[in-house]
Amino acid sequence: MELLPDDVVAAVLSLLVVEDLMQCRLVCRRFRDLSGRFDVWRHRQIFEPELLRLSPPCCRGLYLMGEEVRRCGFLAATTTCATTFLNVYLGESADIPMGALVVRNQAGRGRLRSLSLSLAGGTYKSPHASSADLFEIYSVLLGINGLLELDLKDVCVLPRVAMQLTGRSDWPVVAPSLQKLEYRTFQVTPIFELLLRRHAPTLREVHVTGIHPSVDDVSGLLMNLTHLRELTCPLLEGMYQLLQCRSLRVLRIVTVWDKAKSSSNRALCAARFLLRCATYLRRVILDHSMNNGDEGVDLVRALGESGVSEVTCLEIDTVPIYADKIWEHIISTLPKLPCVEKLVFHSRGSSFMIDWLSAIRPEVAPKLRQLHICGPRQCVCCSKEEIIRVLELNRQMRLIIPHLYRPKCSSGCGMCTDVSPLTYSTVTLGIRHVPKVWPNVPLVKRE
Repeated sequence: MELLPDDVVAAVLSLLVVEDLMQCRLVCRRFRDLSGRFDVWRHRQIFEPELLRLSPPCCRGLYLMGEEVRRCGFLAATTTCATTFLNVYLGESADIPMGALVVRNQAGRGRLRSLSLSLAGGTYKSPHASSADLFEIYSVLLGINGLLELDLKDVCVLPRVAMQLTGRSDWPVVAPSLQKLEYRTFQVTPIFELLLRRHAPTLREVHVTGIHPSVDDVSGLLMNLTHLRELTCPLLEGMYQLLQCRSLRVLRIVTVWDKAKSSSNRALCAARFLLRCATYLRRVILDHSMNNGDEGVDLVRALGESGVSEVTCLEIDTVPIYADKIWEHIISTLPKLPCVEKLVFHSRGSSFMIDWLSAIRPEVAPKLRQLHICGPRQCVCCSKEEIIRVLELNRQMRLIIPHLYRPKCSSGCGMCTDVSPLTYSTVTLGIRHVPKVWPNVPLVKRE
C-alpha cells in the first residue's frame, strides 16, 4: 500500500461511501490526510449535516431540512466546506435568520451554483416572522455572485419588506449569471421582479407556477428576457405579451382554471392568441392534469390555427374524463402541424382504444416518428396484433408505452410486467426493447 501514489489512493477513497470513508480515516495518518482531499469530496452529497464536523473541503450538495437547520445551522453557517448545490428548507419563522447565515456563508465560498430555498409551513405568515429577517435573507439572494440556478418555493413578502426591497437603491453590484429560475408561489413579489431585472441578459429558463390568472405583471416582466428559451407558466391575462420574446422555443402551460371567474376566461383567450401567433415555438406542453375543465380543447385547436406552425414536439397531459374529446381535436389539428415528429399523450387511467391509433395516418401526420401513450387503463400488449396492423400504415412511426404508466393484466401476456419501455415498430412487426435513453442505443429484438 505504501508503494501506491497518493492520487491512486485518493481515487479509490472517492469511490467509497461515507461510512467506509470514516473507517479508512482511522487506519493511519496518511489515509486520514488523503480522505480530506478535494477530489475525494467534490462529488459527494451531504444529507446529514453532522458530517460537516469532519471539515470536508467541498461537496457537490448540502441539504438542510427543517429540524436540521435548528440542530446544525450554526455548524453549516461557519463551515469551510464549499458546495455547488444548497437545499435549505425553513419550516419555522425562527429558522429564517440561521438560513440566511447558511446561504451567506456558502455564497462567500465562491462555489455555489445552484440554490433551492423553501419557506414552507407558513413561515412567512407566522406572527413571529420578523421583517428584518425576511429582508436579510432576500438581500442575500440578490447578492450571490455566479449563481446559475435558483428555486424558490412558497416565497411571500410582508408589506413592510416589500417597501424596503422596492425602495432600496444601493444594492450590491452583481454580474448577471442566473440561467434557470423556478418560482413556485401564489403571488408576484418584489424579489421575483428584482431577480428578473438583474439577470435578464442571462436567463434561459423560467418556471412559474401557482400564480393567479389575473396577475398580468408576470408577462410584462418575461417579455424583456431577450434570451429566454424555455418557459413554464399558468394561464395569464397578459400572456399575449410573450409574442415579443422571439427566442422562446419551449412553452409549457399549466392550467388551473375556474370557469366561474372572468379572469380565467380572459387568460384563456390570451393563451389562445399566443399559441395562434407564436410560430417560433418548437415544443408545446399543455398540462391539464390539475384541472377538471375542458379548455385543453380550445388550446389544441388554437395551436393549429396559425397555419405556419413549426412545432416538432407536442405533449398533452389531461384528466381521463376529457381524454377522448381532446384526442379527437388532436387528430383534427395534426394536419395543420406538419412539422410534428413527437406526440406525447398522457392521461393516467384513461381507456386505451385502437380507434385512437387508427386515426393516425401518413396524410394526417407525415413526419410523426414517435407516439408516446402514457397511462392507459388496459394492457396494451394484449392488443399487439391490432396495433401492428395500424402501424403498417405508418412505417416510420413507433408507439412507446413507458413502464411507469403501463398497467398489468391477468391474461398472462408477460409483456406488462417488463420494466423496459415497450416500443411497437413496423421494422420487424413486433415488440422491441428500448433503453430509457432512446434512440442513442441500438434496439435489441425481444425473444
